[in-house]
Amino acid sequence: MKHAHVTVASAWRRGALLLTLLMFTFPIFSGCSDNSSQMMGPGPITAPGQAMNSLDDAIPMSIAPDFCPNLPPQNIVVIHTAIGETSFFNVWFWGIADGYDLTNGTWPGWCLEPNAPNTVRDPGTVTAWCSYDSELPGNFSELPINELNYLLNHKYGGPEEIQAAIHLLSWGSSPNREPTENSYAMFNDAVANGGDFVPGPGDLVMILLYSGDGGIGYNEFQDTFIEMRLPGDGDGFDACTPGYWKTHFDRWPGAFSPTDDFDATFGTDLFDPDITLGQATWAGGGGVNKLARHGTAALLNAAHGDVEYAYSVSEVIALVQAGDADTLADANDEYDCPLEGSSADPKAVLNQ
Repeated sequence: MKHAHVTVASAWRRGALLLTLLMFTFPIFSGCSDNSSQMMGPGPITAPGQAMNSLDDAIPMSIAPDFCPNLPPQNIVVIHTAIGETSFFNVWFWGIADGYDLTNGTWPGWCLEPNAPNTVRDPGTVTAWCSYDSELPGNFSELPINELNYLLNHKYGGPEEIQAAIHLLSWGSSPNREPTENSYAMFNDAVANGGDFVPGPGDLVMILLYSGDGGIGYNEFQDTFIEMRLPGDGDGFDACTPGYWKTHFDRWPGAFSPTDDFDATFGTDLFDPDITLGQATWAGGGGVNKLARHGTAALLNAAHGDVEYAYSVSEVIALVQAGDADTLADANDEYDCPLEGSSADPKAVLNQ
């Protein structure tokens, strides 16, 4: 959609004073990176531009696909805050006028480049760009956009594992966030299956935050992005029930195995003795067993490339950690399962 050039509202001018005050108190947000060698990023680096410091500078956006959110075209105040529960850190916006899909408040955020100094000051203001915009600023167009968006919708594990996988895609290495087995699995999955990925209703889309320093490279500011969920009424969602997954171990996504430990997978401490994910799908009754049964099914739905599930892997994990079995059960039971396949012998796996 075309983003019109709009005049900065008077509220923005009133906000200039707040920005001036904030510039003296911006927190230093911690290390997406370390002081390692000045490695080159995914491509040649454009000449760094002047950092955008004024709320009065309005920058028109270009033409983006219809599914891109409606983003404010002017500079917006940004502060990167503490590490989030399901993201590497939270990104706080202020001063956005009404009428945009991006709103004031806190959004889940991630780093793009790992090679800036160990601590990086906030740029103060940024412009927000849909990652599928046809005229991305700086050298953002050289990023593997499809693969990064695919990873965003198929991520799992802890925030640092996910961040390492993002660095592997955007930078080619993750020098200060040691990639784990999960990190490499997400990276390999995105490379193998994300080349043609385009977000649909209910999917997450990467919104790039441009500081004006030229993009990815050894520049003044750490370039970051937030994730935003596209609107969707649920008509396009799929889900397979625990009853499907417990009799179709051969259809499980490669990232998870029926022999994986449930508590280790979800970061919980619910079972003593421990149970596996395969055993969780067979757990009967309510309470913690219902949470295990539907949590595992939801995890597999979210991770499977052929299932358009209502929640991402990280959101499912957060719901399990919150003990919200009802929300997961509703999502698992509401939609049709798109998968087929022969049943595996569940006992053969459960008895391993």
